[in-house]
Amino acid sequence: MVATEFIDDIRRSTEFLMQSHTANISKKLGDASPKSISWRKFLETGNLSAMASGRADSNEAIAERLRLLRTVVSGESQTAFSAWIDIEPKRWNNFERGMPLSKEVALLLVRKIPDITLDWLFLGNENGLSVRRQREFAEAGKATMSASRSKGRG
Repeated sequence: MVATEFIDDIRRSTEFLMQSHTANISKKLGDASPKSISWRKFLETGNLSAMASGRADSNEAIAERLRLLRTVVSGESQTAFSAWIDIEPKRWNNFERGMPLSKEVALLLVRKIPDITLDWLFLGNENGLSVRRQREFAEAGKATMSASRSKGRG
């Protein structure tokens, strides 16, 4: 067998396995680690839109979750939210703009907001969040997306 034929056979076998066993692969890999959530979504949907914003543990992704958290918990004001968690508004603004979230502030958030987890803050893993909180974040995320789309049109 020629090397190219061998490679084609492997490619066809891999495609067959991915098509016929995606659910099983997803189930097994999905429980592997919190970072596998994006991988599981990719396997289930077959596209990369679930991973479109980059890595779940990037500073930008964390900043996006912090903006959602603030919006859900206290509305729109960064000043009011930062006063409530007892940090300087400028420091909170830095986190929302993508500066690395400190462990100190992350622990402070988890203490102040009991149904928030470090896994969600740092990795985007929603498994430890309450169902109510997951719904609130989903709704706030949709509102944020529609608001940013309408700003782009106007």
